[in-house]
Amino acid sequence: MSTEEAITRLVQCCDPTEPLAPGDPRYVNCDAVRQSALQAEMLLTLRRAREQRFIIRLFTGHRGVGKSTELRRLQRALEEGPPPFQVVFIDLTEHVDLGDLDFPDLLVVMAAQCQQQLADSHVPGFGTATTLLQQAYDSVRETLSAEVITSAGWGGLSAEIRNRPTRRSVLRAAVEQHNNQLREALNDLLDKANQQLRRQGKKGLVIIVDGLERVELRDTGDGRTTHDRLYFDRADQLAGLRTHVLYTAPVSLVYSPRCQQLKDAFGGTTHSVPMIPLKGYDQAGVPASSPGLDLLEAIVAARCQVAGVALEEVFEDRSLLRRLCLMSGGHPRTLLRFLQSALNMVLALPLREREVERVLTYEKIDFTRQVPDAFWPLLASFAKPQKDMPQDEPHQMMLLLQYIYEYLNGHLWYEVNPVIAQLERFQQR
Repeated sequence: MSTEEAITRLVQCCDPTEPLAPGDPRYVNCDAVRQSALQAEMLLTLRRAREQRFIIRLFTGHRGVGKSTELRRLQRALEEGPPPFQVVFIDLTEHVDLGDLDFPDLLVVMAAQCQQQLADSHVPGFGTATTLLQQAYDSVRETLSAEVITSAGWGGLSAEIRNRPTRRSVLRAAVEQHNNQLREALNDLLDKANQQLRRQGKKGLVIIVDGLERVELRDTGDGRTTHDRLYFDRADQLAGLRTHVLYTAPVSLVYSPRCQQLKDAFGGTTHSVPMIPLKGYDQAGVPASSPGLDLLEAIVAARCQVAGVALEEVFEDRSLLRRLCLMSGGHPRTLLRFLQSALNMVLALPLREREVERVLTYEKIDFTRQVPDAFWPLLASFAKPQKDMPQDEPHQMMLLLQYIYEYLNGHLWYEVNPVIAQLERFQQR
C-alpha cells in the first residue's frame, strides 16, 4: 500500500461524524471506564415493562460522545432478544431540516417512518396505511387544497416540509390543525403493530428517534427557545405515543429550570452517555496510568488497525497521541477530528509535533473567536472541577457548545474544555 493510500484509508476510518454500526471492528467498548451500562440497563427496563405500560425515555450526552453508536447497538440487542423486539430506528438527519424543526415536522416523520419500516419488515397488515392514518392524511391534504398537492402519503409530506422551506409554515399549519387526529391515528397504528408483533412471538415495538438533540437552539422571539417549544411545550405529546420510545436530547436540556416537567412526562429518568474521564474529580492532573487515556488510545489504535496502518507508524512519538487525547478532554469525536485534521496536513507519515500543534492552534483560534465576552467570567469558575452547575441559559449554552464538559463517572462534575483552558484570555481571568 502506498503512503498516500495509507493516509487516505486512515482519514476515512477516522470520520468523526460517522456512527458505527453494530459489529464494526472500529468499535471499542467504553462502558467500564465510563462506569455506564446503558445497553444492559435499557434492555432490562424494556423487557421488564408490563404490557401497555410504555417506556418513554430521553437520552442525553454531549454531541459526538457516541449516542448514535450506542443506540444502534441497543437496536441490535433488542432485535436479537430473547424475547425480540421490533425496532423502528429514525435518524432525523435523513428526514428533516434540524436547523428549523418544529413538532409537526417530527410527527409527520414518525408517522411516515413507522408505516414504511413496518411494511418493509413485512409485519402483517402494514402493506398500506391504516384506515385512521389514511384519513388523517386526507384531512391534511384537503386543508392544504391549492397550497400544495402531494400524492406520496406521509413520506411525501415529510419530504415537502424538509425541501420547501418557503412553504414550511403553511404545511405545518395544516398538520397542526389536525394534530389530535394525526396523533390518534399514529397511536392506532402503534396499537395494531404491537398486537400483531405479539402474535408473532415478539415482545413489542420500540421506536428510537436519533438526531433530535441536534435541533438548533435559538430564541423564538417570545421569550422562549426552540428547545422550549419542542421539548417542554410538547412534552406530553412526545410522551403520549402508545409504544416504547427513546428520544435523544441535548445535554443542556437537563439543566433547564423546567427540567422537572420532563421528569414528570418521561418517567423521571434521563439516560446519559458520559464522557470518557481522564482523571478523577479530586485529581489535580491526569495521572500517567489513566484508564481513560488508555481507552482513547485504544480507539485510535482500532481505527489504525482497520485502515491497515500500524499505530507506531502514525505518530513520530507516542507522546503526540497522548497530547491529542488530553486536549480532547475525553470527547471521542473531538479526538478523531483532531487526528483527521492532522492527517490532512501531510503527504507522508509519521505525524510530527508541528502538525499536532497546528491542529490545536486552529482549535484555539476558533474558540477565541466564538466564545462571547459575557461567557469568559463564567468560564473562569470552571478552571477547577466543579460539582454544581447553575441552571440558567448561559450555562446551558456553554454545555451545548462544549465550552464546559460534563463528566458523569461515579461523580457528577464539570470542567472547562482543555483547549479553552490554554487560551491566554482564560488564563488571565
